[in-house]
Amino acid sequence: MQSQHSNSIVNESEQRSTGNFNPVLLSFGGNIAGTLERFERALQLLSQRGFRILSVSEPLINPAIGCEPGAADFTNLCVLGEWQGTPLELLDLTQSIEVEEGRPADHPHWVSRTLDIDIILMGYVKIDLPRLKVPHPLASVRDFVMKPAREILPEDLIKFLENQAEIYKKEDKF
Repeated sequence: MQSQHSNSIVNESEQRSTGNFNPVLLSFGGNIAGTLERFERALQLLSQRGFRILSVSEPLINPAIGCEPGAADFTNLCVLGEWQGTPLELLDLTQSIEVEEGRPADHPHWVSRTLDIDIILMGYVKIDLPRLKVPHPLASVRDFVMKPAREILPEDLIKFLENQAEIYKKEDKF
């Protein structure tokens, strides 16, 4: 039952605090040759750097949406895990892994990429920081996130994600 869980909002003053941000749902995507190998290396790096992997969905192949004309299909998957650090420490970690796997640190949106790691969910906590919005505002309307997520995420967290999308719509944050 959602009322038993924290629905707190992490803001600027709380960004360095640690708390119960578990479980964490990450979404991986990529469409440049070698995507599955990059995913495997990223999983290893996450694990070596303190992210405890609990489950990984099956890869999902889907058309590139909004990318340059002729972009290759994307491969996506979701990772369920636990993180003991802060949300921004996890964001820094995922972004550093993206760079290690060939994605420029300063990259445009809506282009082909070697690796994209999005933080979709961190428990029942809402995070509203300039660099990070969690739950990810568009997660529940993206099949390439929700199909793999449904394989590994408990139903109550799926419903939480869907409810957050409704709230974002009402607040006109899409």
